[in-house]
Parts: sequence; structure tokens; C-alpha cells
Amino acid sequence: MKSLTIITTLFFSLQSKAQINLHYVFLDECDNSIHKYQYYMTEFTGSKSFKSDSSSVKIDKPGTYNLNVNFKRKSQYSGFSTIKTILPNSPSVDTIRLPKLLFMLCALHKPITCFSFCDTIANGYYEDHYSNGNLRLKGSFINGCPQGVIEYYNIEGKIVKKEFYKDCIIIDSRVFKNNIKIESY
Repeated sequence: MKSLTIITTLFFSLQSKAQINLHYVFLDECDNSIHKYQYYMTEFTGSKSFKSDSSSVKIDKPGTYNLNVNFKRKSQYSGFSTIKTILPNSPSVDTIRLPKLLFMLCALHKPITCFSFCDTIANGYYEDHYSNGNLRLKGSFINGCPQGVIEYYNIEGKIVKKEFYKDCIIIDSRVFKNNIKIESY
């Protein structure tokens, strides 16, 4: 009986220490090309971050993570982030879709937010959609700078965030859950 308890305890302690291997590649929706980029997985609580090699990362445990990737699309440096929920038996291989409308680096040492649409600076009104057809993001831009309200939606089509801009600088942000405002900052 004592040896069974020791073996059971050892099994569960080893299982809880086992890392989860994830393998992600990125599909650029502008030209339907597949890329392997370095990316970061950060626990949603913000307590721990994991850095990938070109397409693989090891995380400590299942949970909700923020996946961040920065990459060069033609001549523009862009970034993308998404929320990934990793369940104990979820697939370890996935393709992350990089949308056409993305945040990009506009100026160093300035708090300016800019967006690009594929390989050009965003100009005018844009709507970007998930692969299921639901709206992902909508807003107006002048020379890449957001104008007024930029709205973000989850894959189910529910609003998750509104950002308010003036002169390319965010002045207010509101977070929503189930289409109800829960936080403003």
C-alpha cells in the first residue's frame, strides 16, 4: 500500500511538471503565405511569459494565454496578438491567421498608433473579418492613424473593445464582455 501511494504521488507530481509543446505557423491573409515567426505566449494573468523558437514553444500548464507576434510584411513592421486558451487535451499544432488590417510601427520614441492594410498604410474606412465572416475590427484611418473610434470584435461577432483616438494617440479605451462595458481606461 505504501509503495502504491509513493508511485501515485510521483506520477502526479511528474505529470504536473510536464510542459506542453505548442507548434504554431502563421497564415498571412494578404497573400495566403505560411510563415514561421518567433512569438511569445504570456499567461493571461501576466505572471509568466514563454518565448518560441521559429515555430514551437513550451508552456508550463493549460490556461489562457496572450499570443504576440511581431513580423515584417513586405516593407512594414507589424504586430498581432490574440488570445489562445490551451486545454489539457487541445491540439498542439495550429495555424494562426494574420489579418489584413494590422497595427504597425510608425515612429520610434513616440506614442503614435498606426495601422497597415496588407503592404500599404491604412487610408479610409476599413472592416476586417475573421475567416468565418464575422467582423474583427472596423474604423477609419488617415495615413495609418486611427480617427475617432476603432472597434474590435471577437470571433463570435461580439464587441470586445473600443479605442478612441485623437491625433493618432489613444485617449480612451473601453473593454466589453458579452457586449456590456466592464472597464474603461
